Amino acid sequence: MGKPPSWVDGGRWRRDPSKDVTTGRRAIWTTPGLPSHTLGAMATRAVSRRRHGSAVVQPRGAAEPRLFSRAMWVVAPLVLGSGLCALVYQTAWQREFRLIFGASTAASAAVVAVFMGGLGFGGLFFGSRADRQANPLRFYAALETAVALTAMATPTLMDLARHIYLALGGTAILGHLGGTAIRLALAALVLLPTTFLAGGTLGAAARAAEQEGDERRRATAAIYGLNTLGAVGGCLVATFWLFEGLGTRRTLWLAAAANLLVAAAALLLSRARAGAVSAVDQAESQPVAPSRAATEKIVLAGAAAVGFAFFLLELVWYRMLGPVLGGTVYTFGLLLAIALAGIAAGGLLYTVTLKRFAATLSAFAATCLLEAGAVAVPYLLGDQVALLANSLRPAPGSALSAYLPGWTLITALVVLPPSVIAGAQFPLLVALLGHGRARVARHVGKAYFWNTVGGIAGALAGGFGLLPLLTAPGCWKAVVILLSAVALAAAATWPRPKNVLPAVGAGAALVVGACLLADGPSAVWRHSSIGVGRANAPAAPTPNALRACVNDMRRSIVWERDGVESSVAVQTLAALSFVVNGKVDGNARNDAPTQVMGGLLGALLDPGARRSLVIGLGSGSTAGWLAALPAMERTDVVELEPAILDVARMCGPVNHDAMDNPKVRVIEGDAREILMGGRERYDLVFSEPSNPYRAGVASLFTREFYDAVASRLEPDGLFLQWVQAYDVDEWTVSTIVATLGTVFPDVEIWQSHQTDLLLVASRRPRRLDATSLRARIREEPFATALRGAWRAVELEDVLARFVAGGALTAWSSRSLGRCPARSSSTWRACARRRRRWERAGRWSRAESTGTASCGSARRSTSSRPPLPPRSLARRRRSGFAPGPTRSICPAS
Repeated sequence: MGKPPSWVDGGRWRRDPSKDVTTGRRAIWTTPGLPSHTLGAMATRAVSRRRHGSAVVQPRGAAEPRLFSRAMWVVAPLVLGSGLCALVYQTAWQREFRLIFGASTAASAAVVAVFMGGLGFGGLFFGSRADRQANPLRFYAALETAVALTAMATPTLMDLARHIYLALGGTAILGHLGGTAIRLALAALVLLPTTFLAGGTLGAAARAAEQEGDERRRATAAIYGLNTLGAVGGCLVATFWLFEGLGTRRTLWLAAAANLLVAAAALLLSRARAGAVSAVDQAESQPVAPSRAATEKIVLAGAAAVGFAFFLLELVWYRMLGPVLGGTVYTFGLLLAIALAGIAAGGLLYTVTLKRFAATLSAFAATCLLEAGAVAVPYLLGDQVALLANSLRPAPGSALSAYLPGWTLITALVVLPPSVIAGAQFPLLVALLGHGRARVARHVGKAYFWNTVGGIAGALAGGFGLLPLLTAPGCWKAVVILLSAVALAAAATWPRPKNVLPAVGAGAALVVGACLLADGPSAVWRHSSIGVGRANAPAAPTPNALRACVNDMRRSIVWERDGVESSVAVQTLAALSFVVNGKVDGNARNDAPTQVMGGLLGALLDPGARRSLVIGLGSGSTAGWLAALPAMERTDVVELEPAILDVARMCGPVNHDAMDNPKVRVIEGDAREILMGGRERYDLVFSEPSNPYRAGVASLFTREFYDAVASRLEPDGLFLQWVQAYDVDEWTVSTIVATLGTVFPDVEIWQSHQTDLLLVASRRPRRLDATSLRARIREEPFATALRGAWRAVELEDVLARFVAGGALTAWSSRSLGRCPARSSSTWRACARRRRRWERAGRWSRAESTGTASCGSARRSTSSRPPLPPRSLARRRRSGFAPGPTRSICPAS
């Protein structure tokens, strides 16, 4: 009879050499005199308790396997490179699809749904198959190879999708429902093969790195964190360097080539470790107990709930941080990178923290409550975050590197803490489904699938319903409430809820109550133009001065609304102006020289214009004054944000009540898509978007967009482009001029305002009749508009706004070297030519003779002293003649 266990000695567990059976890294642990089958029964009951939410205390002396095992060192660099390639793919695809479907929320939602859905279904499909592989690393290599090859084919599929979409006419012909259906189908055609295959790589990598005895699946958490860390690198490298230097498609092909290198390395390493690969676990074929299946449903429901909350929160971050960071493509890229960095940090921290706690539903409840608190803190700080952002802005005209520290600090304050906790939640959910290597790929796939389903639902619900209904601050509070509710539900389903439910309930009540009672962000954060450097901050930031400034900004907002696409407000600081995502995009009085005369200048130069198209409704001034022309039969207006229609109605006294004019037709949608898919033809098209540096706007200054405009113009039609010649450098303006010249041979530059330019483009040069022009400027509504907007009465006053002729286009093309056109699909920097051109000072020469297209001079060309006759004749021949020196054909 064996010696009973000595409980006086504490029942120390030790390895019994006589009963040590090793399979891979598995071993039987026993105590002196305790039969192994008894221990097996105890272990089975312990595992059953753990899988049902009960805590399992590790026996003393039974340490978890080493995290950085040989398998981990093999897999870690592979998933790091794979994550980098994946984010490059995603950002490249988003840019390319924006050129086909437009930049609307509906178009972006279709792409996101297909992308995330493919990943989720791929994880679910390949998870069980990865578990059945004797060599999961080889399976991972096969998946990565297929991902790279299918990604290489996506540019060709993009071209096919573009031809199909344009042939069908898009939403202009199919309507919103039909357009959404065809977007989903074409996005699936392009993305589904690659994303479906990519969805299985995380589970296969986890299977290759996970070890037996790893109760909390720390290796899976490390793989998840490293993969996301690689995604951070991909986001930063693509956004700040690759897209500008190589173009979208070349960047995508470069990422695919790197992906092939990852696959080749995985294949070589799988062959080297072929002898160390263990047999498939018997647990893979065992049925799942009904009680465990019930627990699994609870865990997967939690995965979907936190996915819904995080994706909705991302929309709130994008909407709220745009006004304080500037709303550029760089700020949004930085936001995504910091969110991914937080998720990566959370996954990695999971592997080294909480060593004394098992993976239980109570731990999941704690993470949800902590995440709710982390989300609530910036909301409780409210406008203090915006004031901090304003104090961190560098001096105007600083380089991009001077803005990055402040942007990073503000973004990290808001985004990083919730992202870190969310990053720890996913491996915790996977550990709740099982432990060790058994079914690890299947569990990763299931958790990933349901987390993705929740994320897609959150993105769609937020973009199409919750943001317009609740506003961005309201959705912010809704996320806090949802996470608190998930924490309460997880605590209530734990087998011993009395131990944790009161504490979780008290914490949830505290967090939710604080959010409901707090003021939260006001107009100081949401509409004060801090991000674009135009906030009316006091020179001496004393407490009283700051308080007065804050109160003035809050009182200036007379109307606000969160739309589907943007946050819109109307303020009265300087006349009646409307604010879109924190930037003033139109002023009823100060912008009248451009908004009123932008369209009327085209009608003045083309007396035969009968049908016109205005891109961007704004205050409605352009559309209203064009429709007021007796000869104008119809004026169509394309507007992306439906909330702007209410702004135009408020501006009725200055826009001839454009919204009530039967000749004005408003088309809601993306301008690129409407132009490429529509069938209407126009005599006059005027594009007045926001500044080129704003995210989503740059595509309206590209060759593809100008090609679409030309396809809708009549042969003798005119196209006018508003260019804001401030907050940009000379090279950008010159690039726009040169790009427009690749589509329209004749381009003229007019100065509508001190820092606003109008590019007038046509297919053939125009010669104007001075007598006819004099007669037209005396007609209504030209006479009233010219007096009010340009203070012009005579023909010479109008011609003084002329800056340069078509020769400037050719000069700009020569100055930019071989890449004059700014293409949406090939964002070339031409950095060397640009530096050489700037050092030569050639733009200064052009500006000094009247081509004030950089806006830095900030003075009217008509105020400059006259040139000597010889210099005037020479510059006129070169296309640099200022003011009224353009050649006017005398009356015949």
